[in-house]
Amino acid sequence: MLLILVLVLGAVWGSFIHATSLRVERFLLNSHILISNSKTMRYQNYLRISLKNFFCNSYSRCDHCKVKIPWFFNIPLVSFFVLGGKCSHCKNKISPSIFISEFIFSLIFLLIYIKFPDSLQHQFFALIFFSLIFLITHFDLKYLLIPDQYTYLVLWFGLFASLFGLFGLNIENSIYTILIIYLILKGISLFYVIALKKDVLGEGDPMLAASLSCWIGFDLFPLFLFLASLLGIIVIIYSKFKSTNQDVWQLRLAFGPPLCISAGLIFLSKLFTNI
Repeated sequence: MLLILVLVLGAVWGSFIHATSLRVERFLLNSHILISNSKTMRYQNYLRISLKNFFCNSYSRCDHCKVKIPWFFNIPLVSFFVLGGKCSHCKNKISPSIFISEFIFSLIFLLIYIKFPDSLQHQFFALIFFSLIFLITHFDLKYLLIPDQYTYLVLWFGLFASLFGLFGLNIENSIYTILIIYLILKGISLFYVIALKKDVLGEGDPMLAASLSCWIGFDLFPLFLFLASLLGIIVIIYSKFKSTNQDVWQLRLAFGPPLCISAGLIFLSKLFTNI
């Protein structure tokens, strides 16, 4: 019975996180932040996001007809199947990303509870970690852009977890890991820019990789980067087959999601296998 409650809470949190990502996204779009031609303006304007933009204090509405969704059609996981994946009013398709986020966080809640049934501290930090990498993945996939706030939150929560000695982390090791990894990746990025006139890493990718490495430790960084690169290659191959007329080097791809997925998988493996 308790495990069922954990699954339900996970689905509710997944629904909340998905709604939060859309709410912040609408705020950024309405503020003309994401469509600004000035990179400096885009990044500076992220500071305008206040706490209220991270919480949904308005009713859920259909993306197509804008009709308010009644509570009995807004039950995580269940409503998607009851409605057949369509809006009850306009019959347009509901984005499957809602169901996917609810399902993923149900599993995450379950795994976290199984591993740390009596430690609220571990549960809290693990939940923050997975919530942040979900939000980063959402943004980078849609806009090839990683909000600095999310990266910094990954960094600071990772340092706090290290300070408390959670997940086998050590504060000194985490600080060294962040600095070394950032300098290595930033150096590689600058080399390609200077030598090949090609920015192979986005502006936010080195900092994101360094922040994520804080959660898994320096020893696992080679595995983390290898898995992320492998996932990135799979995306490139898929994109190439989907758009056969486009040069691979001209493709603009998000590397944030492979980094986040790789870090999430290794973090889980580290918890359950003690690697």
